[in-house]
Amino acid sequence: MNLLISGILVFALLASTYIFVLAIKQHDSVKRTYFLLLIACVWVYVMGYLAEINSNTDEASFISHMVMYTGACFVAPLFLLFILDYTNYKIRISWVIILIGLTVANFLFAVTSQYHKLYYLSFWAEHSTMLTHFNFEPGPLYMPLHLVHYISVAIAVVILLVNFFRANIQIRSQASLLLIAGIVPVIGNVMFALRLNLFQGLNMTPLSMVLSIALFYICITKFNMFNLIPLASKQAIQSMQDIYIILDYNKCVFDVNPAAVEVFPELSNKTGNLAVGSINGWPEVLTETLDRTQVLSEAQTLHENVELLCDDENKHHYRASITSIFNSGNLLGWLVLLHNITDTVEMVNRLEQQATTDVLTGIHNRLFFMEHAGIILNECKRKLDNFSILLFDLDKFKSVNDSYGHSAGDAVLCSTVKLISETLRPYDLFARYGGEEFIIALSETDIGSVRDIAERIRIAMESHVTVFEEHSITRTISIGIAFNIDGSAKLQDIIDAADRALYTAKENGRNQIKLIEI
Repeated sequence: MNLLISGILVFALLASTYIFVLAIKQHDSVKRTYFLLLIACVWVYVMGYLAEINSNTDEASFISHMVMYTGACFVAPLFLLFILDYTNYKIRISWVIILIGLTVANFLFAVTSQYHKLYYLSFWAEHSTMLTHFNFEPGPLYMPLHLVHYISVAIAVVILLVNFFRANIQIRSQASLLLIAGIVPVIGNVMFALRLNLFQGLNMTPLSMVLSIALFYICITKFNMFNLIPLASKQAIQSMQDIYIILDYNKCVFDVNPAAVEVFPELSNKTGNLAVGSINGWPEVLTETLDRTQVLSEAQTLHENVELLCDDENKHHYRASITSIFNSGNLLGWLVLLHNITDTVEMVNRLEQQATTDVLTGIHNRLFFMEHAGIILNECKRKLDNFSILLFDLDKFKSVNDSYGHSAGDAVLCSTVKLISETLRPYDLFARYGGEEFIIALSETDIGSVRDIAERIRIAMESHVTVFEEHSITRTISIGIAFNIDGSAKLQDIIDAADRALYTAKENGRNQIKLIEI
């Protein structure tokens, strides 16, 4: 029996040494410091027990047991610190001081127990059983100090359970193994403390460490414990508002966060076999972007702006970032991030509207008109088509402000705009040019039709009444027209010609139109 147990313990020592070296090689991980200390203490623990069961004297048995206890004292608090670190909990230095302080106190009570009898009432080397072992009668502080270890592991277990239910399948596998690795030694230690051993002399705690070591090995080698995103990083992904989707090489969904499920409900329980092309509402442009990245030989991020119909039945604007995932030159899949930019787009639209819209009347302002009239003129020039400018203002408008106040003047301007907007064609460009002056650009309209449109506006305005408070206000308009037959003139020259025509109309008595060909 001694040979069998010793062989198992030697295997555990070799395995823990290998895991220690393996963890050290994880240069890119910052989650390994407490793990390395934990494995070192497990190694000391197992080594001490190996020496204990092979000791021949009481003194050697006691020394071996104290070596074992040196490692055993620190295993539980280091396991807790490792889990806190692994799940990205911010570890306060005060927590470390308290845990290590209690552990050191525990150790000191144990090694000095022969003087105060608080931890061990008595102890001796037991050679009469199948295994030589350190035997003792527990003192009054034995179980209370053991509770510190149990509580440490219990806290670590709770943290792992909380994160387990928030994680994806691969991270859950890590959490499951770590849970077992933490619980099994506690069960063995409880059996030892309560003297519930399988046979007399056997301490199940260091033997259970063999299973824990094996589970640590699986976590590192199979589930890449120090290379994949830690649990808390996964939590951050789960809680972020951006849509997070990982696709495999076949463009099937591998992993998503809740934000993605909110927009694409189909993702709630079909990851692993759901192709993105079959997702209801999935933008085709994103699939096309994925296709473009398939011909690449290295990781690259491409961006697209897309619209998605969300649960509020409104279209939201998203900035999509698609990053190809490569390993050794082989495409493994894609990371798709969709950032909601609806507020930004709406703000930009508002700013653009404010920059190009007249605040009072709601029609286009002079800046917008000059930019878009130039585009229309260029199109007429390309087609050798007609282009006209109508420039008009309200006759004797100043008297409205003087007689009724500026609010009345504003009302007259708004009423005039409404009337003329209803008179014009949908594609005619209408803007406020400045003050009580307004401007219209007409394209593909012969000279006779231009006259008819201007006259229709003049007549409509002549009979139009603006009601402001108890006042009924009427005003006529004078219109200057500049007509260019083939779009060959410059825009400013056409506007200047319309301005001259307007001046002539006013000089000739107002409430009339004047046309100049340019």
